[in-house]
Amino acid sequence: MSYKINYSLIRLLFVFKLKGIMAADRYDRQVRLWGDEGQICVEHASICMLGSSALATEILKNLVLTGVQSVHIVDSALVTNPDVGNNFFVEEEEIGEPRAKVAVRWLKELNPSVEGDYDIRSVEEVVRTDLESLQYFTLVIGSNLHEATAVTISDFLFDRNVPFLHARIFGFVGYIRICVKEHTILNSRAENVAPDVRLDNPFEELNEMVDALDLDSMSYEEHSHTPYLLLYLKALKLWRKELQDETIFPDDYKKRKHFEKVLMSLRRPQPDTDSLEEENFIEGRTALARSMRITKVPSNVRELLDHPKAEEPDCTPFWVMIAALRRFVITKGVMPLTGILPDMISDSERYVALATIYRKRATEDAEKVFEHALEIIREKQLPDDLIKLADCEFFCRNASMIGVQHGTTITQELNSQLENIFADVRDAELTPNPNTGVVQIPPAVWYILLRAVDR
Repeated sequence: MSYKINYSLIRLLFVFKLKGIMAADRYDRQVRLWGDEGQICVEHASICMLGSSALATEILKNLVLTGVQSVHIVDSALVTNPDVGNNFFVEEEEIGEPRAKVAVRWLKELNPSVEGDYDIRSVEEVVRTDLESLQYFTLVIGSNLHEATAVTISDFLFDRNVPFLHARIFGFVGYIRICVKEHTILNSRAENVAPDVRLDNPFEELNEMVDALDLDSMSYEEHSHTPYLLLYLKALKLWRKELQDETIFPDDYKKRKHFEKVLMSLRRPQPDTDSLEEENFIEGRTALARSMRITKVPSNVRELLDHPKAEEPDCTPFWVMIAALRRFVITKGVMPLTGILPDMISDSERYVALATIYRKRATEDAEKVFEHALEIIREKQLPDDLIKLADCEFFCRNASMIGVQHGTTITQELNSQLENIFADVRDAELTPNPNTGVVQIPPAVWYILLRAVDR
C-alpha cells in the first residue's frame, strides 16, 4: 500500500505550532545566542532572494523564523510538477502560478510579523536593467545563479559594501560563497573573557574601600562573604610589604603561587569545625589567574587602532568610534573600563558598592570616548546625531571584542591561481569511508568540479 504525504497539512500544523511558541516568547532562544543587540540587527534586516527554488525557500524559512524585517523574492519561474515534489513551500493546486508569489505567501505564514514582497521578473532582467535596486537591501542572496550573473552582482555589491551570499546545490553537493568588502563586529560574544577589574592599577575609590576593610574585626559571616576582589587587594598590600616592592604584581605563575599563599593565609577557621574552607577564598583562588592580569590593549584592538581608518575615519559610526577609542587610548594609556563585574560570593551591600564603583568609572570612560567622537564628527562635518552616548556605552562595554573582516569578490576568486588546488588533487589519496566503505572524494576535487559546472 502506498501513501501520499499531505504536505499542506504538515505545513499548517508546523505553522500553528510556531504561532503558539512565538506567542509565548517569540525569539527567546536566539536572543540567548546573539543578545538583544543581535536581535535588533536581525529585526532591521531586509533580505533580497534572487531565485525561488527549494534551496531559496529553505534559506528564507530560517531567516523568516528569526524575525527579519522583510524578504523580497525575485524570480520569473512558475510552479511546475517537479516543484511540488521538492519544494515544501508550493503545492499541487498552485501549479502555473508565479513561484515567487507562492513562496512569499507561505513564508509569511511562518511569521506574520515579517513583511514579504516579490518581483516576477527574471534575475537576469533585474541585473541587466535594475541592478542599482539591490544596493538598498541589508543582504542579497543568490540561489543557484549562473556564475556570470553571480559575478556581476558580486562586483556591484562589493563596491557598495552590501553583503552578497551565493549558494548553489547539485544533489547532495553544494556551497555557500560570502562576498563582502568589510564586515565590522561590535561584539564577537567571545566566551570566557577575562574580567576587566584593573587590579594592577586600582582606582582611588577601590583603594578607599579596601583601606576601610578590617578583616580582623569582622564576624565569621562577614569575613566569609567578603568579595574576593577586596581580598585580592588586601593580600596584595601584604605581599608587596613582605617582598619590599610596592610595584610588583603577580602576573606570572611563580608570582601567583607565592601570592596565593599570602591570600589563603587570610582565611579564618569556621567557629564550630575549625575548617578553613571559606567559599569566598576558594572562589578567589579559582579566579586568580583570570583576575590578576596586567591591563593592556588586546592585540585584536591594537590592530584596529593602527589601521589608517582609525586616524582618518570614514563616515560610518564604527570607524568614528574606533578613532575616538584611539584618542582615548593615546590619552589614558588603557582601554575604557567595561564596568562588568563578575559574579562572586558577597553580601548584597558590598557587592552593590563594588559594582557602583566599577559602573561609575565605566560611565566616565564612555563619556570621554563620546566626547572624542563628537570632536571627530565636528572635524569631519558629519551629521550631529551619527553617534549617541548609548552607542558609545555599548561600544566601550564590548571594546575588547571588536573586529573587522575583509572579503573578496567572486571575480578575485576566479582570477586566482589554482596550482595549489591542482597539487592537492594530484596528491590526494582516494580512501574508503571506514563506516560506509564509499570512496571519499577530496574537497579539492569537488572544488574543481564546481568551478567547471558553468563552462
